Amino acid sequence: MKKQIVIVHGGNIFDIKDDFLVQLKKRKVTIDDFKPRKNWKDTLVKELGDKFEIFTPKMPNKEDAKYVAWKVWFEKLLPFLNDDVTLIGNSLGGLFLVKYLSESIFPRKIKSLILIATPYNGKENKHNLNTDFSFNDDFKKITDQVDKIFLFHSTDDKVVPFADFETYKENIPKATATVFDDKGHFNIEDFPELIKIIETLYS
Repeated sequence: MKKQIVIVHGGNIFDIKDDFLVQLKKRKVTIDDFKPRKNWKDTLVKELGDKFEIFTPKMPNKEDAKYVAWKVWFEKLLPFLNDDVTLIGNSLGGLFLVKYLSESIFPRKIKSLILIATPYNGKENKHNLNTDFSFNDDFKKITDQVDKIFLFHSTDDKVVPFADFETYKENIPKATATVFDDKGHFNIEDFPELIKIIETLYS
């Protein structure tokens, strides 16, 4: 039986619907925004797809995400998962997994939780977002459910402040934290460091 990986992608959240419409109208684009774009998730599937069963659920309305909708859709995947699954959260996807695991008991044994450029929106509410992606800072409930935790962040990330990474690092001392200085918000095609960690976990 193949080991399993679940990758939850990123998205945007807004306090009110009008904020989304304003942002959408103001967004600057180039012609590349309308073309297919390869990213590290595609590379990971290509590199590990023969050895792992990889799930990349498309979460509902990622441009104006609501936690409740994401939770409903995510839980439809759970019956298909086995023990020793690896959960990977990219950006808002990482915040989703943090909130979910801080409030719910996952039905399977989690081999690892990997958080990539994950925003923090707990009690200190650093982003001033009064959204349903806020969580209760129950880090113990997360760490009790996960064997190993990995944190990735880049100092040149212009989307998620480095301070958010430091908050997770402080509250999850068991985590293995890796800092880069050239990966931005991880909108990259190749992520060999991540592939190596996954291969090592299951070797």
